[in-house]
Amino acid sequence: MKKIADISYYNGTINWAEASKELELAIIRVQYGSNKIDSKYKEYVQGCKAYGVPFGHYAYGCYTSVQDAMVEANDFMNRADKDAKFLVLDVEDDTLASCGPTNLAKASQAFIDTCRAAGWKVGLYVSHHMYTSYGLNSVSADFLWIPRYGGSKPAYSCDIWQYTDRGSVAGITGNSGNVDLNYLVGNKSIEWFIGNGSNPKEPDPTDVDTRKNVSLPSDWLTNNLGWLQCMQRQSWVYKEPNEFAEVVGKIPLGSGHVY
Repeated sequence: MKKIADISYYNGTINWAEASKELELAIIRVQYGSNKIDSKYKEYVQGCKAYGVPFGHYAYGCYTSVQDAMVEANDFMNRADKDAKFLVLDVEDDTLASCGPTNLAKASQAFIDTCRAAGWKVGLYVSHHMYTSYGLNSVSADFLWIPRYGGSKPAYSCDIWQYTDRGSVAGITGNSGNVDLNYLVGNKSIEWFIGNGSNPKEPDPTDVDTRKNVSLPSDWLTNNLGWLQCMQRQSWVYKEPNEFAEVVGKIPLGSGHVY
């Protein structure tokens, strides 16, 4: 049986000719918060592409608020390779430390919703001991990924079980050769994770007219928290609250975007 590994710069330089023989899926870390980009992620993406290993991306959340979570999500998507099959938000102790318990679930949901609105399939990775303690069991995602070591499955229903942080994969020697490995334990097949339909949807210009579809508040020029609301089928999301600014995505009818 081939392996599912999640990898980051800790795993060092990988011999993809060897690793590809054992991997059916690699989940590559892109960032630790917005300001720390994983130094190996582009190299790992190139290796996966060169040797035909399907891959997804994950981001370790370090946001401090709901709005900051949306910023991190957009930074994540801007860095994600377009051929990634899915994105994952990683919520662990450092996420709790930066965000605090009160808004952790709400901010995590905002991160996920921001990525989903752009057309991505998005999962939630959450530490086992945090899942019910901070309301993270109320967060909606396309799939759930929980770590639990020592042979026991997670106590909660999930789709991916990270069962060890001391696995091995041929060609991966960094981190003393220790690799995070995972099993699929839900009803989603490997094809569900790596099949078509996971990539972000490009905005369709035929559906969008920025001057007709967007309602901007009267104080949008000065209000940093200005609200852009879609009034028709769908609309652009701008990099800043200005209808002539760079387009960074789109939103569906009835939804909005906070700057």
